[in-house]
Amino acid sequence: IFLEKCGDALGVESGEIKDAQLSASSSWRGIRAFGAQHARLNNQQWPQGWSADVRDKNPWLKISLDVDHVITGIATQGHGSLVFSERVESYFVVWLDIRAGKVYYHEDGKIKIEEHTSELQ
Repeated sequence: IFLEKCGDALGVESGEIKDAQLSASSSWRGIRAFGAQHARLNNQQWPQGWSADVRDKNPWLKISLDVDHVITGIATQGHGSLVFSERVESYFVVWLDIRAGKVYYHEDGKIKIEEHTSELQ
């Protein structure tokens, strides 16, 4: 994730975005070691990425930002070995404006907006 003005990363890779700001729908077999805190580029710790549970039909990863940002890019990275590998093959981005109670997403090349209450937090 990059800042528009200077192209600098927001800090998911560096750790500036803290583990507590990362959450996910699940982790492999419910084991915390496979949790959202491992969803960082160039992660050298094992496991080298977040893994959703195989039964999770709609896995999601959430990054909570403390202040508003203009996001101009998103990078993903798989992990694995010669025996196996895991990677994201497709994704979509949804963003939430908690103050306005609105969820924004892309559909058919257009930005769509849904009204929601604070229960999305």
